[in-house]
Amino acid sequence: MINVMLVCLLFVLIFAILGMNFFKGEFYSCIINDENLLERVTTNIDCLNLGGKWKNAESNFDNLINASLTLFEMMTTEGWMIVMNQGVDASGINK
Repeated sequence: MINVMLVCLLFVLIFAILGMNFFKGEFYSCIINDENLLERVTTNIDCLNLGGKWKNAESNFDNLINASLTLFEMMTTEGWMIVMNQGVDASGINK
């Protein structure tokens, strides 16, 4: 059983490193109340200038621990749609 657990942890580690390479710093989003202003936001500077907050998602790939926890969350199929939508919406760092 320990060997199977070590192999699973190795795969999670590999995919966590890949997730960090692809998505590090890209799960930030602008929190603003007005939908019309949200359409004009393309970068974090636009968000802050329009009075919004530039906030990181709870599940992200910014470091190895967060990436592993995000992958564990996705493996248990609890909240994987939220992470998937954030990955689709990711367009770059500070964008």
